[in-house]
Amino acid sequence: HGWTLGIPLTKVELASIAGMKPRTAEKAFSDLRKAGVVVSHLRRDVLVPDLMALQEFGRL
Repeated sequence: HGWTLGIPLTKVELASIAGMKPRTAEKAFSDLRKAGVVVSHLRRDVLVPDLMALQEFGRL
């Protein structure tokens, strides 16, 4: 259940779009995974089990 997002970008490209260094972007994604807000699947797919939890996490 949840939302599966296909992200056709490398981690470096995603970090660049977000205006972050790759290491900072990886830390942010790691924090999201540890909080259970996102689940990594394959390299470029991300599962968001609970969209509301992601929105709440973004408000912190």
